[in-house]
Amino acid sequence: MLSRIRSRWIEGVLNNSLYLATLITLGLREQPDAVENPWRLTVQESHLPSRLLPVGTRLTEVYDTYGGALLILGEPGAGKTTLLLDLAKDLLERASFDETHLIPTVFNLSSWTEKRLSLTEWFVEELQSKYQVPRSLGNEWVANHQILPLLDGLDEVEETQQTACIEIINNYRQEHGMIPIIVCSRKEDYFAQPTRILLNTAIEVQPLTSEQIDAYLFKAGKGLAAVRAALQDDPVLQEMASTPLMLSTLAFTYHGMSITEILSQASVTERRHTILKNYVERVLQRRGPTTTYTPQQTTHYLTWLGQQLLRHGQTEFFVERLQPNWLPETSMHRFHRTVVRMLFGGEILIFAAILGLFRSDATPTQPGLFSWGDIGLGSNILGWMTPGLGGGFRGFSSLEIIVALVMLVTVLIAGKGHIPTFSFSSLLQRLGAGLRLGLTLGVAVSIIAGFLFFPLTGNIGNAVYRAIGTGLYSGFFMTFISTLIFLLHPLPASATPKEPLQSLLKRPYLPKNLSLRLLNFLLFSACGAIGSGCIYLWQYGTLNQFVISYASIVGLFYGLVFGLANGTNLIPGLGEEIRPAEIILWSWSTVGQHLADNLRKSALLGSYVMISMALMLASLTSIYQGIGYGLPFGIVYGAIVGFVTMMAGMLTATLTSGWSSTSLAERHFLRPNEGVRRSFRNGLIAGGLFGLIGGLASGLMSGFAFALAGITGWMTLGIGLAFVFGVIFFVQFLTFHGGIAFAKHYLLRYYLWRAGHLPWNYIKFLDHAVERILLRRVGGGYIFLTGRFLSILLTSLHRNIK
Repeated sequence: MLSRIRSRWIEGVLNNSLYLATLITLGLREQPDAVENPWRLTVQESHLPSRLLPVGTRLTEVYDTYGGALLILGEPGAGKTTLLLDLAKDLLERASFDETHLIPTVFNLSSWTEKRLSLTEWFVEELQSKYQVPRSLGNEWVANHQILPLLDGLDEVEETQQTACIEIINNYRQEHGMIPIIVCSRKEDYFAQPTRILLNTAIEVQPLTSEQIDAYLFKAGKGLAAVRAALQDDPVLQEMASTPLMLSTLAFTYHGMSITEILSQASVTERRHTILKNYVERVLQRRGPTTTYTPQQTTHYLTWLGQQLLRHGQTEFFVERLQPNWLPETSMHRFHRTVVRMLFGGEILIFAAILGLFRSDATPTQPGLFSWGDIGLGSNILGWMTPGLGGGFRGFSSLEIIVALVMLVTVLIAGKGHIPTFSFSSLLQRLGAGLRLGLTLGVAVSIIAGFLFFPLTGNIGNAVYRAIGTGLYSGFFMTFISTLIFLLHPLPASATPKEPLQSLLKRPYLPKNLSLRLLNFLLFSACGAIGSGCIYLWQYGTLNQFVISYASIVGLFYGLVFGLANGTNLIPGLGEEIRPAEIILWSWSTVGQHLADNLRKSALLGSYVMISMALMLASLTSIYQGIGYGLPFGIVYGAIVGFVTMMAGMLTATLTSGWSSTSLAERHFLRPNEGVRRSFRNGLIAGGLFGLIGGLASGLMSGFAFALAGITGWMTLGIGLAFVFGVIFFVQFLTFHGGIAFAKHYLLRYYLWRAGHLPWNYIKFLDHAVERILLRRVGGGYIFLTGRFLSILLTSLHRNIK
């Protein structure tokens, strides 16, 4: 812990202080009346006047004298934080040689406002989030009085909450009065509060004296001779140079300039803007001219970044913490729609290609998913199940529909993240809406498919026959999926059982506009057609009428379901907060605690899918093939889909209960954007692990079901389906456990780049700003020099841009 604090605050901040190289010993004044004295009324202590401490007195000496309970006050840029960190350095040194010494820990009070916890609870939260200390260990340290709090930034707490924050500190002091504690605040902000802090004394950092300033400039030599001369005649510059920060900035800005140039502006405001304007210009040229970023680009990008940090109450910037709310509202809507299209379009492309691997019935020698095991058999590998569903769907075409159902079921469950509690009575309540939606889609698909099949078959009767079959199965497909959607996504409290679909679709950003739905329809239809069409083209070896027609039908289905019917609502909240999976943990104990409940819910979900699928497939197939064929056909495929659904539910529930993927504490980022890279890597781990498990288990069960049904090619079918289901599980777990955050992050950066808010290679620009001393890099993040410097700099940069 000591090394973490030393690395973060001493090496990362104090040693890189803007004016550390020529650090001036700051004057200190004791202000006893600035703190609450509980003995004043009891013993009628006389008024204790403030007093200057002897020149050269270090804060560590004052700390030892007053039992380590101090308030540090000062003007902006006076060096309060530097003094606090200098004290922390001494205390860390003591702790490294004394195991019983308390752990000096720097906390920034600006984050207290978020939850307004008690100080002890907040310490535990901060130890976990900022220093990656496990909550149990943090609780132990705080309870055993092992933490020495160094609280910076009382003035950075929201103005309306500063008094409450002081009271929280006082409550802590009354309960833990023997524990040293240091609090840092701007003088003006502190004295504006009606309550005083219960500490032993207060120390006010004094402005630099003219002697200190003159000595500093004298040591600097001829480069600052004009500044030194100008200060002697100009009280404005003397005032500006009275803090270490502004003196260092002034010296850096005016180094080598003449007195005439320095005195060209009369007002303090104009001179301050001149200082910072020249500072920016000088630091941009400090290491020679560069063609990578112009001064105008640099000031524009930094202005936007600073405005966003102030707007969102942040002091440090981490690239992986970019969120969609950094976009204007209209752009956020477009971003959301793009995320939805990107995710569903990509998955449709992949899944349509996988479905295309199922060879058609026409040519047994065509390459396909099962041709490696039984070359020449074609769909006859299915044995007595070769006639398929009927209605124009023979052999592997029937198996395609079954696998497509499994794909959507895994999307639903993996996207949900857990299995909700439902009953068969709730199923009956929602079945009516599913039937209405399925009927609508089935009629639409039948009409369009008829026009596509007629030129393919050349026979109107056959075209109608196949069109009716396509519409019938599409309607059944939609009924099943929509009912499952209603089960997995609880209805709003205001919804009625008669209107589940309408209530479910009332979500932000959904494309209610017909033109947007048509655009989604065209996009998803194209993705489905391209995915399957490429595989068909490979199988047939030429772009013929069969390839075009079959690819169009596949694309049509995806376009209708996910475009016009708003099927993108399967996974709500896609374009909202980006939550990268930066760190993964596994807990067997948590898995064990939820195992029975997860098994029960998975079995219930799998049973519903198995029974409903068996009944629907048996009923529909019996219409075309007779009940003697349809009943066993429905049972076999119902068992396969039901088991794979149960497996998907179990894996998802297990992953949710035992596998936790969260954001890493920013303290542990060593490289910029490390969190996003970690997220993608952890997504690959989740996809690879659960894709392998899900694929093997599902393939084994599928092969076993075909074997029980007397299918001689059961092993080839099982291995082929293991590959298909493995890919499905891999894609889903990769997507929802790190992959989607990775894609959303770079899409967001594209939107911000297109809006002109940041350059394409943002890390390169931020490092450029660090080299020019406009930003400071701390670990994997970036900070401006100080909060006040940021505020003034933004004003100056804004004026420059205008």
